[in-house]
Amino acid sequence: MLYIAYEESNPQKDIRVKKYTEASGISDATSDVPLNYGTGTGSDHHVKLVSDNINLYAVWNEKNADGKTQVRAKRYDGTNWTSIDGGGNTGLNYNPMQNANISSISYNNGKVYVSWSEGNGTPFEQMRIKRFDPVTSTWSFADDNALSDGSGFSYGLNIYPEEYGAYQSYTTVYNNELYLFWKENNKLYVKKYDSDWNILDNAADLSNLQVNNGSLYPAFSPNIKNYVVLVNNDITEVTVTPTVVEPNATITVNGINVSSGEPSQNISLEVSSNDVVTCSGSGFNQ
Repeated sequence: MLYIAYEESNPQKDIRVKKYTEASGISDATSDVPLNYGTGTGSDHHVKLVSDNINLYAVWNEKNADGKTQVRAKRYDGTNWTSIDGGGNTGLNYNPMQNANISSISYNNGKVYVSWSEGNGTPFEQMRIKRFDPVTSTWSFADDNALSDGSGFSYGLNIYPEEYGAYQSYTTVYNNELYLFWKENNKLYVKKYDSDWNILDNAADLSNLQVNNGSLYPAFSPNIKNYVVLVNNDITEVTVTPTVVEPNATITVNGINVSSGEPSQNISLEVSSNDVVTCSGSGFNQ
């Protein structure tokens, strides 16, 4: 059976679903009642569908009575649609008072996974992912840090949650394993889920860089590759401590291997300018 979801061009952009079988052709799977709750203001819903071979699941964006965009979800058993997001004024958002933007939905190993970006009170939207258990009809967060009380600046799956927003995520399943792709800091990041998230791409990006004497100028940022450190004339050696996103990535300082978060070998200084090259496994030099 094939399903397709679409939005009708009316004031509230109602969500409709049609199904196709060879025996019956095309028929309406939403009857006279659209999927959306009707409190929206006509913004795009970006509806997504996935099947577990028994039921069909739909997720979409919709503004609630407070004007906040919620992630909404319903399940279709072949005859009826049932709300699985609580059916009230709030949806699946980590914080219902923050706007969310639905991105993707996938089914893997008996669970439905939904990803979206959501504000957290800072300028940087966080990457959220939640899983649904069809047996117990319950939702739980599957992102790293979405387990606090929701009142503070909780962080999602972002690589740099305090510096860059995360957007345009996509989940897919390969060899019974779930993968999450998203855009952050004008880069594409990839993580694989196996009871925990493991980064697979750009894993050797530096997340911090420190020196034991003096201070970096400008202050460290993942986008900055060149720094100046000024020290007194009586300082004859320095060490550099690089930290990468993935602790097992290879790092060298002036050609000598260094563990992430550990100081390098002593680097002799002369009374002049001195070059120190830190290279991570992705070829990212600083």
